[in-house]
Amino acid sequence: PGGEDTASPKNESLFSSSSSLSQEGVVNASCDLFARRHAAALKEPEEMVRPKATTTGFRSIDRHRREAASSFWRGQPRIGAGCAINFTLATQSTPERLWMMKFICRRWLGPIVVAIYAEASHVVRKEEECDDRADYVVLSAAADVFREHTTYPVNKLRNMAVARVKTSHFLLCDVDLWPDSSLLRRLHVVAKADPGLFRDPQRAVVVAAFAREVKTDCSSSTAARDSGANYRMRECYREAELMPSTFTQLKNCIVKKDCHVFDRYNQDGHGTTNYREWLRQDQVRHVPCFLSNRYEPYVVLARSPLLPLFEEQFTGYGKNKIQNLVHLRYVGWKFAVLPRSFLTHFPHHKSAARMAWERKHPGGDLSLAQGDQQLHRNTMDALYRTFLDTLIDVYGSPGNRKDTTVLCDSSAYKGGGENNNNGVRRLRRRPLRRRRRVFSAAAADDTASTTTNTATTPVVATTTTPLILPRKLVSKKLPPPARLATAARTRRKVLPSS
Repeated sequence: PGGEDTASPKNESLFSSSSSLSQEGVVNASCDLFARRHAAALKEPEEMVRPKATTTGFRSIDRHRREAASSFWRGQPRIGAGCAINFTLATQSTPERLWMMKFICRRWLGPIVVAIYAEASHVVRKEEECDDRADYVVLSAAADVFREHTTYPVNKLRNMAVARVKTSHFLLCDVDLWPDSSLLRRLHVVAKADPGLFRDPQRAVVVAAFAREVKTDCSSSTAARDSGANYRMRECYREAELMPSTFTQLKNCIVKKDCHVFDRYNQDGHGTTNYREWLRQDQVRHVPCFLSNRYEPYVVLARSPLLPLFEEQFTGYGKNKIQNLVHLRYVGWKFAVLPRSFLTHFPHHKSAARMAWERKHPGGDLSLAQGDQQLHRNTMDALYRTFLDTLIDVYGSPGNRKDTTVLCDSSAYKGGGENNNNGVRRLRRRPLRRRRRVFSAAAADDTASTTTNTATTPVVATTTTPLILPRKLVSKKLPPPARLATAARTRRKVLPSS
């Protein structure tokens, strides 16, 4: 810790992690897909091992396409039945949020890898709670570059963390998403109960994500070192003790409305997980289809040379995680949802990068907004569209292939019974508003004239604009004509006597 890591993945070699033969957690060479792939490569022609570089413009796609061309993967190799299955928590952070590692290490008792982005002069120190289980890898930057949040190398840090994983599987999430205290134990239990689930290297196991959303003065990620910094950190530690660590605590937090689905303002991002079903399930549930192209859950993945890396062109805030999840879907990864264990997002003030990303022009037109962040947002949006087009050009549309997870059709939303498509029909069902009765104001006035005294009724302006009857004025005890009269009185506009 404290120095720059010089062994970060360059994505040039197909076997950059073949050295894991000697790493802890690998039983023998037959259990490591990197070692088995390397042995197979020695028997292949040179052009299969080192094919000519492609020109898609995305190194993650080029690397996966070169690797998938190997005959080694045609046999669909799996992790052997006698091989140990273990899990590493991989994350990325800046020094301002490393205090969270104290609480994460209490919850996750297995290996942890943390990729840290820091100024060159900053010395990173480990939390005592983590002892030797945590492996810190640091990427240093000059002070002026470090302060520019649009260039934050989030995907490079993720690749660095994945490259340091020594176990068969890993869970990659941000440092402000904390696992519950039984997540690691549940993963081991599921691995024993369903051996085939984690033996398949092209399987992604979804971990449900929640957020504790409360008003707090904790702003450790953006707070300046001023007289109130200690107070804000005390607030952060107080909130840390209130984070749910068990399934029962999570349910109580939801009942109190302090916890919500993550991110509840982006329902497409995690809607396919089907949280209503998740709260009741006690076994692994397979995902038959996606409700949206924007689905981006947190997943447990197997270390494999075939695993698509994160595209490092995506920097700063926005589109950096979803591009990898979409890549997994396009190349044939299958998804399943883990029961009863979860991640919880720590409540803190929005980062400067996110606030700048969400900032809009007063008129609502993003194209009219000014500043470097708006340029960054436009750049990331355009890059993501190009990335999607490249995926379709290289792999084809998932809807035309049987080996991919497709989007749910209309039958997933209506019809087909309560358990249709494994319950995904109820996924998108939002709270329905009661229909309000719509009438014609002119017809209402006609009805009102039969029940009121025309001699004393003032002159009113009639209109054919549809009338929405307020719910509180609708009485089931009143006959329809009286309801219309009531509606008419609420919409009358008395004209000046002149």
